[in-house]
Amino acid sequence: MPTLFLSPDQENYVSVIPYHPDKELEISIPVFHREDVEMPKGNRPFTGHFIGTTEAYSIFHDVDIFDNKPDKILAIEFINGKLKKKHNAKIPLPANNRIAICNKAIHLLANDGSILLHREIDEKGNVLRSREIGAKDIDVLQILSSSFDKDSYLLAQDNDKIILEKIDAAGASEIIALVDFADPLFNTWQPVDIADDTFVTRFNTEFGNGWLTTKNDKLLEIFYSKGEQGYRNLLTNALLPIPRDKLIISSINKTTEHAYAVVFYPMGDDTAENAELIVLNRRVP
Repeated sequence: MPTLFLSPDQENYVSVIPYHPDKELEISIPVFHREDVEMPKGNRPFTGHFIGTTEAYSIFHDVDIFDNKPDKILAIEFINGKLKKKHNAKIPLPANNRIAICNKAIHLLANDGSILLHREIDEKGNVLRSREIGAKDIDVLQILSSSFDKDSYLLAQDNDKIILEKIDAAGASEIIALVDFADPLFNTWQPVDIADDTFVTRFNTEFGNGWLTTKNDKLLEIFYSKGEQGYRNLLTNALLPIPRDKLIISSINKTTEHAYAVVFYPMGDDTAENAELIVLNRRVP
């Protein structure tokens, strides 16, 4: 499948594997305005996910949650707006890191025994800074923001609540309960940055799916589909009615500052063709 990503200049790129009878090599090219782009040299396909961009690199991360081998990163280097080279690197153990790019820096969080290991690495996988934080037996779901110099915010679930773990520059941590939520979160997706310190995070459970919006240590909204034709804001009880059953959230994307779009499609059976997309545009006050 093609993999879409952004360059450091926020231009749209795609990685694809052109047909070749003897080998499988991946190339990365601009999505638009590529008439004068020469066919690049192919590389071995990288199976990870696009995380974001630093000053000169587009960063991908690959982790095998069923193994303790080192995580891998792919750093695609750009010079003067053009793709220059791809760099593959292994991240020093521990494995199974949560990863985020904050203020152009790559931050990692990993459970290492009874502590949470916070590291900053460069694009080649070298550790630049590191510190140990008391984990409090909480499994971090996503990094909302991460810093060695100011407060960091981590999303988690504990004791039938969705919570934040706030960590200050000295490494002291504080648990902040956001909302009662007894259904276990099966999956969460990489938070979408829609404004300063404001993130939209998608999730699903056994009973439905939804998303929540946070700003620093505040929960601004949380929408959940359980038992609804649409999505109910659990903070206000307001319903966003969508007259469809079993909607799948395809993606959430920033549109403008403080605004985002949620893309849905109806779940079909194995023989049904999905011919409908539903787009919800929303602005956060």
